[in-house]
Amino acid sequence: MSGYNNRNRRAHDQPRGYVASLSPQGQVNKVIHDMNNFSYGDNLRAWSASARKELTPALTVALQVGDKPNSEVRVPKQALLVASPVVRDYFVKKPTAITAKFTHADVSLNAIREIAKWLKDVCLQPDFPELPVPDDIGDALKLRLTAYTLGMERYTGHFDACYIDGVEDHVPDLIEIAQVVDNTRKKDDPVLVALANRLSYLMRYHKVSSEEEVAYAMLFKSDKKYKRLLEAVVEEGVQAMVAREHEDM
Repeated sequence: MSGYNNRNRRAHDQPRGYVASLSPQGQVNKVIHDMNNFSYGDNLRAWSASARKELTPALTVALQVGDKPNSEVRVPKQALLVASPVVRDYFVKKPTAITAKFTHADVSLNAIREIAKWLKDVCLQPDFPELPVPDDIGDALKLRLTAYTLGMERYTGHFDACYIDGVEDHVPDLIEIAQVVDNTRKKDDPVLVALANRLSYLMRYHKVSSEEEVAYAMLFKSDKKYKRLLEAVVEEGVQAMVAREHEDM
């Protein structure tokens, strides 16, 4: 009986339906065809619940994120092809591939695991679920950077809003500053700019202790990578903080 149950369970675990019956190249071609013919194109958020379900979440593809044996993650293939133009381009060039290697320094293994879970929910939930924001700021920034690296930044706008709203209500410590700098790439990145403006405000108007000001200054001098943070300050943003402070008085 147990053998029958195991076989039955395996049978139900296998992806079923038209898409699963296609060859790897056929699966890629099906996604490209749908994206070209649907009005919502590659914007997965705009796909209807029924269209998202047709992406067959049980049909997965292996992404190798690192060189270690446990660095492979199985991700819903069709949904990933829609959501990530980087992965889509890879499989368009190699349509018969059954795995893809993304050992980019900005791609986190844990982040890919979270993206895999989210894409499954995207396929199965009636309302489009947003990519969950981890409670730990370091994990959130790594997930955001991984999404950016895969060309999925359209699904991380709420990450920006969450950080920008939060940074104005606390004093960033040295760890947070390093995490933001290490997990952003452009000088005009909204998260980097928000942090830069906040630090400029805190130091310029002496809203932190002299010890904290010294610690900030020492950190900025410790590595040239912090030059990008100092250059990211937008004066209008700093003055907006001053104006809000006056309104609250």
